[in-house]
Amino acid sequence: MLLLRVATVPNEPSPISGHPGGAVLLPPHPIDKSYQRPAVMKRLSHLATLAALGALVCGATIVPRLSLEEMVAHSDVIVSGWVVRTWAAWDGQHRFIWTHSEIMVGDVVKGRRMERVVVSEPGGVVDGFGMQIAGTPRYSLGERVMVFLGRMPNGYLRTTGMGQGKLSISTNGSVHLTHVAADLVRTGRRPYGTALQSIDGAPATEVRHRVVNLVSGGEGRPR
Repeated sequence: MLLLRVATVPNEPSPISGHPGGAVLLPPHPIDKSYQRPAVMKRLSHLATLAALGALVCGATIVPRLSLEEMVAHSDVIVSGWVVRTWAAWDGQHRFIWTHSEIMVGDVVKGRRMERVVVSEPGGVVDGFGMQIAGTPRYSLGERVMVFLGRMPNGYLRTTGMGQGKLSISTNGSVHLTHVAADLVRTGRRPYGTALQSIDGAPATEVRHRVVNLVSGGEGRPR
C-alpha cells in the first residue's frame, strides 16, 4: 500500500480523487471550466509522480523494527539538540515536497562535529499542494531531540527507520519514542539487541552513554 496521501486545502472546491493509493490532489485556485480537462490531466499526472515517490521513499506502511544496536549501526550521524527552524519546500526538480527541520546541535555522538544539522523528511504543504507519508516524524520549534540520521542518495539526512530515528527529550531529561502511524515488524532473521521500547522514559544521559558505547565498539555492537 502506498503511504502517500495528498492533503486538501481548506475552503477549496472538491478534490480530484480516485487514485488507488488513497491520494487526493487539490488545485490551489478554482479551475476555469474551459480548461478543466487539461488541468485535471496535468494534476493527475503530477499525482502519479508523487505516488511514485511514496513507493520509492517508504515502500509500504510496514517498517522493519530496529533495535538500538541496529539504529546505531545504520546511522551516519547521531546528535542531540534543539529544533530552531522548520520549513517545507519543493525539491530541486520541483517534483516532490520535503519538510526540513534545522537542529542546533548540543552534542555529537556519531559523525563529524557540527553546530547545526538539517533533517529532511518527505511530505509537507507548499503552494497549495500537500503530501503526507505515514511513519515520518514531525518536529516542533523548541523541541529537544536525539536523532539517528542516515544520508539519502539526494544528499539529505533523514531519520533512520523512519520515526524510530527520532527520540524526544522531555524537560525532566528523559527520552521518549515518537514513532507513530506505521506498523513495525520484526524481519525474518533472528532478533537481537536492545528493544527501543526498553529505553522509553530512560534518562537521556543513560541512553547517550549506551549509544556512545556502541559507536566505540562496545559490547552488543551489531556485526
